[in-house]
Amino acid sequence: SQPISFLCSLVLFNMALLHHALGLQHESASSLENAEQLYERCVLIAGVGKANAHSDKAEFTVACARNNMAQIALEYGNVKVARQYLKQLGTICRCHSFANCNVSQKNEWISILSNVLLEDGLNTARAA
Repeated sequence: SQPISFLCSLVLFNMALLHHALGLQHESASSLENAEQLYERCVLIAGVGKANAHSDKAEFTVACARNNMAQIALEYGNVKVARQYLKQLGTICRCHSFANCNVSQKNEWISILSNVLLEDGLNTARAA
């Protein structure tokens, strides 16, 4: 069973994703702001990086939230903030331990690294 904080972070992520999609579809700044706030709450509640961090699933959820937050920052033309979010995303992915992962899990993380993270330029995947 999953800890309640992780399950709450998933609910917040899904709410954020809905606002994100609406914001993009209707060019609504208020929906994008709501999405950004919900993604941030999702990250805080997931607890990644804390002593009580739960699982790879929590790390993956935070990575997706950071990616989407970077995408929102780009929608506003704020490249500096987008780079900060992507840097945090990169840290999550690079710190991830592959020691206990099966081949499928390793491939999933490698896909995130190769498709989302920036090298010399700036790259974000559309809302995860």
